[in-house]
Amino acid sequence: MSFWHDKIVIVAGGAGFIGQHLVQALVNAHASVHVIDNHSTGRALEVQPRTQQQLTQQHHDICTPTMMPKADVVYNLASPASPVHYQGDP
Repeated sequence: MSFWHDKIVIVAGGAGFIGQHLVQALVNAHASVHVIDNHSTGRALEVQPRTQQQLTQQHHDICTPTMMPKADVVYNLASPASPVHYQGDP
């Protein structure tokens, strides 16, 4: 059993390139993952039928407050990665 088994993890920016890989690794480790992303540079994750119970997604900009589930771990990757995107919305 892995450390992540049954942990609740929030990944802000989870639809981006790095976030998608992190989310997949967490789901594979049997964590319950909540992704929050405004999809400004990413897109909604494809949810496989076997992971529907482990993965939820919320289309939301983290600059605006919202209710989040209680979590064991939070990863904040919510930042446009390329200069073109982050200079356009600093």
